[in-house]
Amino acid sequence: MSNRTGSMPDSAGPRRSRPKGTSAALREEARLAALQRYGVYAPGADGTFDDLTRLAAHACGAEVVALTFLGRERVWIPSAVGWPPGEVLLDGRCHGVMLEHEELVVADAAREPLLAELPLLRGTPPLRAFAAVRVDSADGHALGMLCVLGRHARELNGA
Repeated sequence: MSNRTGSMPDSAGPRRSRPKGTSAALREEARLAALQRYGVYAPGADGTFDDLTRLAAHACGAEVVALTFLGRERVWIPSAVGWPPGEVLLDGRCHGVMLEHEELVVADAAREPLLAELPLLRGTPPLRAFAAVRVDSADGHALGMLCVLGRHARELNGA
């Protein structure tokens, strides 16, 4: 896994500079406050993001697209193609991937230990191709990810 394709080195992905002296807990509270300000982590999806997910599915030729916003304990999926919108429990790996990578493209998620066990990828049939771009607030807080997935290992076009 990397910013574009390939295997993940130990220090993969672009890292945002973090204010010195700011603890991880304070950064997470600021991220959650930004998410709250945008009002996207609220029940009752209104279809606001549906054009975005349909466009991503079409552009990438992907069977599944999910726009995700990560809260304290849950991942909210307000819009998706090939996957039901709603909420799922937050998996720490999702949070780690979101914070460490601005974009991520993996041709075969089954071969990447970090991704292979994610619930989103373990369906029947399992999802194998994975691409994601982080959704940031205007002030640089990671709010979620736009994920594009395919049922077969391959490079996703248009990602």
